[in-house]
Amino acid sequence: MDSLIDRLLTVEGEAGAVIETARAEAKELDKQANAAIAAMRQEVSAEVDRKLAAFREELLKRHEVETAKQKAEAERALEEVGRVPEAVVSRQVEKVVARFREI
Repeated sequence: MDSLIDRLLTVEGEAGAVIETARAEAKELDKQANAAIAAMRQEVSAEVDRKLAAFREELLKRHEVETAKQKAEAERALEEVGRVPEAVVSRQVEKVVARFREI
């Protein structure tokens, strides 16, 4: 009987050691998983930052092009207005003033 009890105690001790080893391995796996997750998050964040910077750069280039187009168009319109003869402008001013007087 003593040998059966001794054997049970030995098996129980071995089982405890196996459980402790499993817990230690689980903690290590958890630590590795957390490190991998942190690395992946950092990678994703860096990629998002890179894409965002590229998008901003592209947007600024498009803005510059559109601004240049609008400026050129405004300059052309001002040149056309500048080519209108003074007599035509005077007649139009007189018509506007006359219309206001009617009101």
